[in-house]
Amino acid sequence: QTETMLRLCLLFALLCIVAGELRGLIAKNTHGKREYIIGVLSPTNGTWLQDKQELPVPSKCHDGWSFGSGYRGQTTSNFYLNGSWFLLGQESCAEERNTTLFGVFGPVGSTSYPPELYFSSSIDHHWDREPLKEFFVNWDWTCNIVVQAPRRNGTHEAWHTLQISEYDGQVRPQAVVIDKICTKEDEYCWRRVAGFSVMDAGGLPYPKGAADPEVNCGNECAVVTHEELVMKGKPQKPMNLVGRSFRTGKVMYNVTDPVQVQTLTFNRGSVLFLGLGICCAERHCLKECHKYNGDMVFFAWNPKTNKWTILDVLGNDEEAMHNAARIGVEVIHGWEPTKGANALVFWKGRIHGWHVNAKANPPTAKLDSISHTVSPIPFAWAEDQNY
Repeated sequence: QTETMLRLCLLFALLCIVAGELRGLIAKNTHGKREYIIGVLSPTNGTWLQDKQELPVPSKCHDGWSFGSGYRGQTTSNFYLNGSWFLLGQESCAEERNTTLFGVFGPVGSTSYPPELYFSSSIDHHWDREPLKEFFVNWDWTCNIVVQAPRRNGTHEAWHTLQISEYDGQVRPQAVVIDKICTKEDEYCWRRVAGFSVMDAGGLPYPKGAADPEVNCGNECAVVTHEELVMKGKPQKPMNLVGRSFRTGKVMYNVTDPVQVQTLTFNRGSVLFLGLGICCAERHCLKECHKYNGDMVFFAWNPKTNKWTILDVLGNDEEAMHNAARIGVEVIHGWEPTKGANALVFWKGRIHGWHVNAKANPPTAKLDSISHTVSPIPFAWAEDQNY
């Protein structure tokens, strides 16, 4: 039965750490229609356990819902304390497209407490049929999910931001940022790049009381994305990492990317971002990167000092690099356990766990564990742990 299920699975799984295991959302094809099942993946032996439950996401279309194939912070996020997942999905019926943010809660393997679709918030009317790859979605460290995407109009695009309540799905629009659309006639122009995003916790503690229904991360919390310089229609290197307040649009930091970042993860237990990048021998890359030209590296970034540290070198394998970047770095065990892995990376079909010492100067990482081969390859993962 398990082997049959795995054959039906597409390369799609949203994974969450739960009691030393990985919670997974698996997509399968049943008579040509997508269905989603929640299961548990063992991080040590790489096998899916048998307790699986259907995710209640009804669809009026034959093809069902699509939750995209984006990077971390592009179509999925979660609230790690109570196991809430947030999935940005689209349902395409004939000429209509419905973009909806789903909130899902419920432990795996409990028939008495099945997963619950506890809110859904249709947000399609805020945009003009934008594909999922154009979106960014992040949990804001309090009780909201922040969704961003552009609305294009002639020579400009307006970046709309929605703050969506985790409790009831209420939608609260935030500041709109207007960017120029780059053309071949422009001598130079900066634009945001579709892909990963990540939110820091720069605005905590909350600016309002906990009883306030609009409690949020604050004006200093920034969503970090890539922006690239375009000269006469041609993208230039290096790109910049730009963090903007999701509430005001203010640029909180703007730094050159010296490791060609592929994904970033932030944890409020430390000021550090952990991520994966690709080294190069060009001047804009770190000097430490030059000898690892073309290799994927595991790194730490301190945005307060703009200090970059290469923690480990993974190697050069096109498929492995793509999967690792798409899935992202998973921070576990409350960030600073006394021992054991507290950061996971999916590399060449296996889960690699490092113990990162964020208190060291510079930070260090020691490889702690490597799982058996995982099948099927996970689609993405997100935090789900108790601090």
